[in-house]
Amino acid sequence: MAKIDIVYGTVGGNTEIVAQMVKEALPEHEVNVINAKDADAEKAKDNDLLILACPTYGNGILEQFFERYLRKLKAVDLNGHPAAVIGLGDIAYNNDYFIESAKIITNLLEEKTAHIITRPLTVAKAPYGMKSRIESWSQKLASSLGAAKPS
Repeated sequence: MAKIDIVYGTVGGNTEIVAQMVKEALPEHEVNVINAKDADAEKAKDNDLLILACPTYGNGILEQFFERYLRKLKAVDLNGHPAAVIGLGDIAYNNDYFIESAKIITNLLEEKTAHIITRPLTVAKAPYGMKSRIESWSQKLASSLGAAKPS
């Protein structure tokens, strides 16, 4: 059983819904779903896997508490630590920045030399009707986790 922390930012609640769906798809693991406004970046490595989840607003704008969390995360050594990304977006905001959050988070994790174990899960608009896609991503994530555990 792996300990997985999902740190998310949300305004409308869709990112929290996706985080909960990922948790439900991984019953064999200990999954903690943590709102970014309550998250401690210093504890980012107190798990076997860190998942960062955030929506995109406007021209590549992150949810405010999540953005603050990311700024603090920049000071944390994530070298080799297993990580994954969930990005949400709505094309109605701006097609050029659609789900830009996934790119922003991935870039930060790459800068910190974290080990991104699978491609980002991207969710357009609301997550309703996407349960099977989210479950499939979660299972792929779980199978990748075994090979990604630090020795």
